[in-house]
Amino acid sequence: MCYSAQIKADYTRFVREYGAVHSIKDFFDLFWRRLSDPNIQVPRAVEIGVCLTRDRRGA
Repeated sequence: MCYSAQIKADYTRFVREYGAVHSIKDFFDLFWRRLSDPNIQVPRAVEIGVCLTRDRRGA
């Protein structure tokens, strides 16, 4: 699965699980910025949900 498809799948799951109101761009920006700034905090349940989605795909 290409990277953009992974982002879209993670976002779709995020919306389904948490009733998100953020755009996919905001979702991507948040997690992209977290790679370089560990001070950005995300609720643990959201972070775990994204990580589990990637693990199931074998990424």
